Amino acid sequence: MIDEEVMNMNDEVQTEISAQLENEQDRNTKPKVIVTILKIAGYIISYILMDVLWLAVFVLITFLQYRPDFGDEWGLFLQDKDKLSEFIIAIVKRTYMLNWYILAGGIAWLLLLFLFFRVRKQPILERTGLKKCSPAFLICGVLIGIGSKLLIDGVLSLWPQLNGEEIAGILASAPFKDLYLSDPNTGISALLSILAVGIITPFAEEMIFRGICFRHLQRIWPIPFAAAAISVIFGLMHLSSPVEMLFMALWSILLCLMAYRSGSIVPSILCHMSLNLIAMYRLLNGIKFRADTGIGMFVFGIPVLIVGIFILLRIRPADQNAG
Repeated sequence: MIDEEVMNMNDEVQTEISAQLENEQDRNTKPKVIVTILKIAGYIISYILMDVLWLAVFVLITFLQYRPDFGDEWGLFLQDKDKLSEFIIAIVKRTYMLNWYILAGGIAWLLLLFLFFRVRKQPILERTGLKKCSPAFLICGVLIGIGSKLLIDGVLSLWPQLNGEEIAGILASAPFKDLYLSDPNTGISALLSILAVGIITPFAEEMIFRGICFRHLQRIWPIPFAAAAISVIFGLMHLSSPVEMLFMALWSILLCLMAYRSGSIVPSILCHMSLNLIAMYRLLNGIKFRADTGIGMFVFGIPVLIVGIFILLRIRPADQNAG
């Protein structure tokens, strides 16, 4: 009887200790979750604010540039809200097409990020996931980027027909080389657009989402939940159309998988750059596709995407270290 009582007391003590440890673990985990989410929100908001800041700067510069053209009517123009709104919208569209503010905002944010880690004496390459990886991951990154772009272009080309709308024809307003040779200013703007959207934006976004935020979430959540959360946020940041928003969210899952298996964001950067550079080529050449052309791109894009994903899943994953 005594032995049984002693055993029961030991069990009760162990149960109480286990409960205390679980409560202590819960208290330690909750603040970490909150702090991690606040950090992620801070990184993303800082990037958005930097874009908005430089957009406002370029709108203001353009706005003041036209000031002499109004002369004495400047005051009346400022009081006319309708004309003022139309004028500002025109400036925003002009500034957006030139992509000056995207380039300035991306570079400024990267510099601030470098200074932030420098002040905190933290290795920026390790914290952001800019590490070496197997060349096979780089190849699959490019394949997934090209295949993804062909796939979404095919879907968007077929979308008007599915909605009963007019089918867009093939349009090439002017090749990039013709623009560059005929108008140096247009050529410079095109080059800056390629640099901003094709190079800087993928680099900065991959550092934020797959490099910093995804790695932070891996510490508090399972990998599937972390990838899903990042992908939802990434999709919401691309609100141009519901189709594109859904595509970007699903595509982000592939980018997260790529970053996780390779242990580096270099493959996802190359994947992101491949997609954006193809998009910029289409934009600069004014190219749109008919539905029949879209079907060909859709059919060709799927095998390229599947091959890229197959290679990604077959490569031996790197040693995982959330850092």
